[in-house]
Amino acid sequence: MLLDVRHDRARLPACSSTAIDCTWLRLPNCDWLPNRVWQRMRVSQSAAVWAFLAAATWLGTLPVWADDDKRAAAAASRIESPVAEPHWTKSDVAAELQGGSFESRQQAMWRLWSERDRVRIDVERAARDPDPEVAERARWILDRWRRGLLPETPPEIVERLRAVGRMRAIESLMEAGHFVGALVAIEEALTSPTGAAAIDRARTNLVRRFPFHVRKAHEAGQLHQFGEIVDRLADDPQLAICYQSLLARGDAGPPDSVLPSAAVAWAQRDRDQVEAITLAGLNRLDEALDVADRLGDEDIRRVLLMLMGQWGQIAKEQRDIAVSSPDGSDERVRAWSYALIGASRSGDRTIRSEAIESLSPARDSLADSSDDNESNISSASQDDELSFARIRWQVLAMHGEVDRALLWLKPSRPAEAAELLAQATRYTEAFEAIGIDPTDLEESASRLVGEALRSLEKVPVQQNFKPTEALQRLLTAARLATQVGHERLGYELLREVAIGARVRGDSASTLTPIFILQTLLRMNRMSWIESLTVADDDQSLSPALQFYIAKAYQAEPDTAAMLVDAIGRVKPHLSFADRLRAMLHLLDGQLPPGFDASQDYDRLHTQWSRPTRGTPLLGGRGLTSTPKLTLDVARLFEIHGQADIARSIRFTLAERGDVQALLSLADAELNEGSAARAMQWYEHVWSLVDENVGNEDELNPSDEAPLVAMRAVLGQSLASARLGDSEGADRLREQFELMLCSPSPAQRSAIASHLSDIGFLEEAVEVYRQLIPIVAFGSEEGVEFYSIAMQFSRALGDAPSAEIVRVLDLAISGTIETTAFVPAAYLSLPAMVARKAMMVAIDQGDADRIADSIEDVLRLDAVDIDFGEKVLGRMRESGMDDLARQTLERIRVAGRRHLDQFPLDISTCNNLAWILALADHRLDEALELSRRAVTFAPDSTVYRDTLAEVLFRSGRTDEAISIAKACLLDDAGEWHVHQQLQKFAGSVEEQRK
Repeated sequence: MLLDVRHDRARLPACSSTAIDCTWLRLPNCDWLPNRVWQRMRVSQSAAVWAFLAAATWLGTLPVWADDDKRAAAAASRIESPVAEPHWTKSDVAAELQGGSFESRQQAMWRLWSERDRVRIDVERAARDPDPEVAERARWILDRWRRGLLPETPPEIVERLRAVGRMRAIESLMEAGHFVGALVAIEEALTSPTGAAAIDRARTNLVRRFPFHVRKAHEAGQLHQFGEIVDRLADDPQLAICYQSLLARGDAGPPDSVLPSAAVAWAQRDRDQVEAITLAGLNRLDEALDVADRLGDEDIRRVLLMLMGQWGQIAKEQRDIAVSSPDGSDERVRAWSYALIGASRSGDRTIRSEAIESLSPARDSLADSSDDNESNISSASQDDELSFARIRWQVLAMHGEVDRALLWLKPSRPAEAAELLAQATRYTEAFEAIGIDPTDLEESASRLVGEALRSLEKVPVQQNFKPTEALQRLLTAARLATQVGHERLGYELLREVAIGARVRGDSASTLTPIFILQTLLRMNRMSWIESLTVADDDQSLSPALQFYIAKAYQAEPDTAAMLVDAIGRVKPHLSFADRLRAMLHLLDGQLPPGFDASQDYDRLHTQWSRPTRGTPLLGGRGLTSTPKLTLDVARLFEIHGQADIARSIRFTLAERGDVQALLSLADAELNEGSAARAMQWYEHVWSLVDENVGNEDELNPSDEAPLVAMRAVLGQSLASARLGDSEGADRLREQFELMLCSPSPAQRSAIASHLSDIGFLEEAVEVYRQLIPIVAFGSEEGVEFYSIAMQFSRALGDAPSAEIVRVLDLAISGTIETTAFVPAAYLSLPAMVARKAMMVAIDQGDADRIADSIEDVLRLDAVDIDFGEKVLGRMRESGMDDLARQTLERIRVAGRRHLDQFPLDISTCNNLAWILALADHRLDEALELSRRAVTFAPDSTVYRDTLAEVLFRSGRTDEAISIAKACLLDDAGEWHVHQQLQKFAGSVEEQRK
C-alpha cells in the first residue's frame, strides 16, 4: 500500500512496514536525493520521517513541498509577518512539533526556527522530549542555530558552511560578512559544553582579522551585531577596550559597566582585574584605581600610580612592602627597586638613600654571588629568566649608582661590567674588569685569544651554546679597543679567534662567526665582515650566519641566499667563497671586483626573472632553489642606482599579485597626483588580501595582512577625497577609524608607525596615546612598551615636552621586570630621558630641577657629548651662561682625563672639540683636539667639518671656507656642510658691510 506521509500518522499502525512514495519531497539544491535513496523505501512511517530530517540536517537545508510551492511561500510570509506571535512555552513547543498534520508540524518547525529569541530555552527542553519526533525536530532547530543558520541566511553562505565543520562555522560566517548568524552561533557555543574550542578559534580569528571583519560589518550595516560579537568573545582587557571603542563611535551611550557580558560567569577577582585594566586603557585612571584597591592587587595599583604620576605614593607604599618582606626574598628586592624609582622621581631623598643601601650587596656576600659561567656554557635560557640579582644592578645603574651596580656585576659578569664602565667613559676600569692592563693593551689583550679558544674546547660537540665567559671577554675587549682608537688591535683579536674556531668543525666553528658578526654590528664595522666571516675554503653558508649577514645589511635572508645563487650563474667561474664576497659587496651597495655595471646588473636581474629550477643552493648542501622576485630585490637594485630594473621588478610583482608591490605603486600614484589610478590599485590590494585571508585554510594568516588592509583603506579614503568624492571619502575614513579599534596592540602600533611615515603625525600621536595605558600592563603579543614610547616620541617631533619625558621614563622604569636591554642601555637610556627633562625644565625656568638634572646626567656619563651640545646650548640661549660654562668645564676635564689615558680615541677628540667650539670655550684646546682627529682620519668629512667650525669661531674664516669646500668635493650630498659653508660665507659678507 502506498501512503502519503502528509496524512495524519494516527491513521497508520504504529509498527506497520510500509512502502512510502517520497517523490513529492524535494530538498533545495539536492533534487536527486529522494528519488535515489528513499523512493519506494520499505520502512516504518516514523523511520522515513527521521531519515528525511537527518538528511536535511546533514545537507544544511530545509524540506519544502514540491507539489505546492505556494504553501511554502505562504508559510514563509507568515514567519516574516510583523504580527506578534504568542509566547512559546514548553508545552506549546512540544504540541506544535507533535500535533496536527505533517505539514503543520513542518511549518511549526520553520516558525520556531525563526523565533529563537522567544523559544530558545523551550526548544532546548524539547530536544530532550520523550517523543522521538519532537526531540529530533527540536535538535534540528538547535543544530541550525549552532551553525549560525537562519531562515534569511543567503544560499551561498549555506553552501559555504557545508564545506566546514561546526568548529569553524563562526569564523566562516564572519569571513562571509554574515555577523547576524555568527552572533547566534557564538551565543549557542557559549551555552554548549562542547563549544569552548569553537569560541577559542573564533576569538583568535576576530583579533587577527579584525580590520577585515569590521569593514564588512560596516558595509553590511551590521556594526551593532559585530560589536555584540566582540562583547561575547571578550575575555581580556584588549577585547573589552575594543568593544568600548566601538560603542563610542556609535549612537548608544556608554554602558554601566566596562566588563564584557561573559564576565557574569567569572570569579570576582578575574572580573576586577579585567575591569581595572580596561578602565585604565580607557584613560579612566581614578576609577581603575578604585577597582584595584577593591581587588587588592599591588601590581595593578603600582602601574596605575605610575600612569598617574604618583611617584611619591609609589615610593612610600613600596618601601612599606619591602620592609615587611622577608630578608633576601624576591618580593623585598622588587619592592625596594620600585621604591627607588618612585623616590628618585618624587625627590624623596630619605627613601632613595634607604633603597640604594638595601639594593647594594653586603661586602661579605660578594664572594658567594659569582656564577660559574664555564659550567653553564650550553644553557641558552638561563640568563633569559627573570633574575632579581639582575634587577638590582639594573635599577642601581639607571639611577646613576654605577659603582654599586658594579659590585653585583664584576664578580660574575665581567664583560657586562666592562660594557657598563665604557658607557660611563671609564675605559681604564673597563679594561681592568675583563683582565686587561690598560697600560699594555697589546700584550694583555692577546692573552684573551688563547683563553677564549681553550674555553671553546669545553663546549659539547654539535651542541648550541651561548658565548663562554672567556669568549665574551674577548669580544668585549675587541669592541673596547676599537672605541678608544686601537682599531687594528680590535680587528686582530676577532680575526685570531675566528681562525681558531673555524678549524674545529663543530658547533663552536658554526656559532662563533655569528657572535663575531653580532659584535661587528654593535661596533658598526661593516667593512670587517668579509674578512672575518668568509674564508677561501668555504663551501657553504649556515642558515644562521646567512640570517645575521642579511640583518646586518637590512636585507631578507632569502635575498642573501638567492643572491649567492644568482652570482654563481652569472659568474660560474667564481669559487663559493668569492660568491659570498661578491654577495657582501652587493648587499653593501658596491659593485664587486670583476663585475661590469653595463651588463652584470641586467644579467643578475634576468636570473630572478627567468629562474632555472633545481639550482644548488649555498654550496650544494642538498638543497635547491628557485630565485624569486621580491620587493627586497627591487630595493637592492635601487641601492645600486638601477632604478629602471627596480621599477620593472615592482611592476612584475604587481602583475603577480604581490600586495606590497601593489601598495608601493598605489602610494606612488597618489603622491604623483594620479588619484584615480591610485584608487584602482588600492581597491585591487584590498580585494586580493581579503580574498587570500578569507580563503586561508590555516588559522594563522600572514601577519602583514591586517596592516596591508588598513593601509589600502586609508589610501582609498585619501584618493576619494582628492577625486572630490567627499561622501565616499568620509565612509572610507570611518571604516579606517573603526579598524583603529583593533584589540591587537601590534596592529594598532604598526598602522600608527605608517601614519607617522606618511606625515599624519596627529593621527599617529592619538593612536599611541590610546596604546600607552594598554601596553603599560603588558601584552600577550609581546608589544614592547619601550618600542611604543620611542615611536610616540618620534611622532611628536624634536621639540621637548613633558609628555614625551613622562612616557619614555615610564617605558624604561616601568618595565624593569619584563624588558632586558644591553648593559650600556641602563645608562644611555636614562641619560636620554634626563636630557629631554632638562630641556623642559629650561623652558619652564625651573632652576632647582635643572641643577638636580645636571648631576643625574653626569653621574651616568661624565663625558656626555649630546648633553654638552644640545642641553648646554639651550641653557645658553635661555641666559644661563654661567651654569652652562661651569657644566661644560666639568665635561672638558673628564674628557681630557680620558684622552690622557687613550690619546688615539679620535672620536672623543672630535666630539669634545665640537662642543667647546659651539660654546666659544677654550678654542685653542678645541683646535688642538680637532687637529689630532683630522691627522689620524684625514678623509673624514665629519672631523674636517669640526675643524672648520673651530677655525671659524677663532676668526680664521677663510681657512674654514676652504676646508668646507674641500669637504663638499668629497661628499657633495652632505647637507650640513652646505649649511656650514653658507654660514661662513655670510659672515664674510657681514664683515665687508
